[in-house]
Amino acid sequence: MSLTPDQQNELTACFQTFDMDQDGSLSVQECAMAMRSLGYDLPDNQVGQCTLQQFLGLAAQHIVVTDRGPKLQQALLCFDSQGSGWVPVNQLEYALQQFGERFSPQEFAAFKADCQPQQEQINAAQAAARLTFK
Repeated sequence: MSLTPDQQNELTACFQTFDMDQDGSLSVQECAMAMRSLGYDLPDNQVGQCTLQQFLGLAAQHIVVTDRGPKLQQALLCFDSQGSGWVPVNQLEYALQQFGERFSPQEFAAFKADCQPQQEQINAAQAAARLTFK
């Protein structure tokens, strides 16, 4: 599986965080901690000392490939009563703070700023793209 640029950036940042001695490689323990921080609790025989490229390859093997963007956009469009492709900020804020993986007020404020609302409306496609990599 090939990684998206956003995934590569996130994984590289993770690698650099756990490369305690900054020698460009992770020890077995560092690699295991890094993988656990990403939500992958791998058996010992799958974790080893690795370079950044090896770490990216290991992580790529465990990333579940699902394109949630179209489904999220479809769900967001339920709030689009005008059929314009835009969702009222207040309705989106309510939904994101009440359902599923709930946003904190701070998370929603950052999300809203990223989406650059116009006239208190957020573009559903743009919002879905941002939500797929929360």
